[in-house]
Amino acid sequence: MRMKIIFIIVGIGLVVVLLLFFLRRRRASAEKPLTALVFLMSRPHLLAEPKVREAIAKVWGLELGSEMQQDGDWLVDGGQVNPAMAQPGTKNFLVNANGRMFLINSVSQPYMDNPDKFAESIADLRLRQAVGSHRAWNSVDLFGEPPTEAERPEVYGLLGKLLAEFTNEDCLAVFCPELQRCNEYAPPVVEALKSGRPLALFDEPTFAPVVEVASDDPRMVAAVAEMRRRWPEFVTAFQAGSGSDKPFLVKARFAEGDDEEFMWVSVQKIEGDSITGRLENSPAALKAIKEGDTVAVRLEDLNDWVCQLNGETVGGFTLKVMQETGKR
Repeated sequence: MRMKIIFIIVGIGLVVVLLLFFLRRRRASAEKPLTALVFLMSRPHLLAEPKVREAIAKVWGLELGSEMQQDGDWLVDGGQVNPAMAQPGTKNFLVNANGRMFLINSVSQPYMDNPDKFAESIADLRLRQAVGSHRAWNSVDLFGEPPTEAERPEVYGLLGKLLAEFTNEDCLAVFCPELQRCNEYAPPVVEALKSGRPLALFDEPTFAPVVEVASDDPRMVAAVAEMRRRWPEFVTAFQAGSGSDKPFLVKARFAEGDDEEFMWVSVQKIEGDSITGRLENSPAALKAIKEGDTVAVRLEDLNDWVCQLNGETVGGFTLKVMQETGKR
């Protein structure tokens, strides 16, 4: 009887803590940031308990019990802990494993209260669109107090490996609440999550950023003017080094209807005012071309170039302007 009474008290305590956690999860303070990794998705993918158990067994090597206990590893459906948590379009699981407690969530609504406003702070157009357009999310969270600095790598390693098992075709981006950083979804993101060092995926963008800069920005006008004035330097270097492994890159304007983007091209041939090469960026909005395509651009559509000249990297006139403009 005594063990049963202890278990009931523990269970009631968990219910209270869970409710407080869900009420506060989006208002995590700077002193106690939310330790979690989140997939932002275009549509819901509610997780089923068998899928979650299978994922935990695979990546954490644990077979979990189905009842809350003081000792041992277990998983329970949040809706079974408290009916108030069984909201339509939501699935939550409370997990006790690896000496810690976790929450696994799948929710059919945006993660941020105002995703469009949050996205405004992102300079990369493609990532901004991904974050602003998401309509659902799945996450793996540490439950309770944030980890110490010593524990942090291990905890995020556990979160990343488990979240990677919940990848799907509707993932748009991955988000870290503690860092307040996003990165666009792609297969390399999954590998980074599985690596045990998932926070490293926020160090560099998944794709080359697409940054909006006003065409009449005086800094950009001056940079493009210098690029055009010094274009003969690029042509001379290309003619001398064509066929070598030296990079010869130009950035050119591509347009479809009202959409336009400036993207980098590896130059393969120059004939008068026509430049042919390989597209090195993945377009954000344009549909008729893709990374890796052979494209032809005109000199009048260039706004930058980069090459090796006398052993030094020359060009990149607009890059400094874009770095100054970037907010991400």
